[in-house]
Amino acid sequence: MKIMETSQPSKLKSISKRIEFIQYFRGIAILLVILTHTTHHAFKDNIGIKPIDMFIWFGHQGVTLFFVISAFTIFYSIDSKLSTENNSYDKFMVRRFFRIAPLYYLGYFFY
Repeated sequence: MKIMETSQPSKLKSISKRIEFIQYFRGIAILLVILTHTTHHAFKDNIGIKPIDMFIWFGHQGVTLFFVISAFTIFYSIDSKLSTENNSYDKFMVRRFFRIAPLYYLGYFFY
């Protein structure tokens, strides 16, 4: 996911690359959570190989890592939108609400 366009100065390109690098960590966090859940259902206690069991146990931290990275990207998105566009914080939050809330309430209704 590229945040900045390629025609901007090299400093902004560097920031874009750093943000893109953080997205990779979010992917790793997701994979850790998936690994933990699949092995938990496939094996009752553990696999029996200590290094692999420790790595799978660390997968629980993937949820925390995912939330921290997601919070950072949300606040970074707010900052970049407010600095590049003539928008207010309120407009940003309203757009975000209508992007998230319909699916949330649909899922809540069907659950």
